Amino acid sequence: MAQTLASAPRSAMLFEPLHLDHVPRAALAGYSWRTYIRPGDGTEAQKAFMTDVLSGRVLNWWTALDLGRPRRIETWVVKFVRANRLLGWMASEFPLHRLALVVRHPCAAVVSQIEFRFPADEPRSDEVLFADFPRFADIVSTLETDEERRAAEWAMDLVVPLSHPQPHPWHILTFEGLVTGGPAALEPVLSAWDVPMPATMPKRFETWSRTTSRVRRAKERHSIVDDWSQRLRSDQVRRILAVTNAFGIDFYGEDPAPDERRLRGWQWRP
Repeated sequence: MAQTLASAPRSAMLFEPLHLDHVPRAALAGYSWRTYIRPGDGTEAQKAFMTDVLSGRVLNWWTALDLGRPRRIETWVVKFVRANRLLGWMASEFPLHRLALVVRHPCAAVVSQIEFRFPADEPRSDEVLFADFPRFADIVSTLETDEERRAAEWAMDLVVPLSHPQPHPWHILTFEGLVTGGPAALEPVLSAWDVPMPATMPKRFETWSRTTSRVRRAKERHSIVDDWSQRLRSDQVRRILAVTNAFGIDFYGEDPAPDERRLRGWQWRP
């Protein structure tokens, strides 16, 4: 999606500026792998770093992977992988009106992490996060397996922004809807942003993301929506969904497609 949006004229993508290994300045500014900052909080260093990120001033070999040849850039499309717990803070702290949150089935997210060999560490204790969401600590204390830990991180990453007062200051899109809906799935967002659909965008939309593995590129496009059902055992699926259900997430289940109505109306119940 980020690469598609960045195909608009005079636009470019800035890739995952919160990756601590590849962007050391993020760690120096006080960011962790999954930073949580309450709206109204944040240090001056954190604010200064994020200001530079959103202005396209944090560029190195990693964040500029998709930049291509030097050119005039008026719009930066910043792709975050680890900013879900920052969205409320970012929306309150910075003059942003083009935020989008992309949601994907937890089983698909777990399979993707395993495929890319992302470590399944114990969910990190965050005093501020657990103070605002006390139930998180109770659930985390019960986790036993690799997939349960991954599912818990996925759930916390989603509960935090979805618990923000509605109407949310960002658009919510589902991975499944983007894959099956094609370029038309972006039209409501572009319209709200008052950005016309570039002529090149539909073709760009059909191109595989650079971050998609070779294994998945060999498959039919639509099959990536539900291929997790063949790659996970039934007991793994059951454990993943048990964890997400413990967080109150009821819009993803054994069906690969989400319940869009429940997603749009979902509210956190402490």
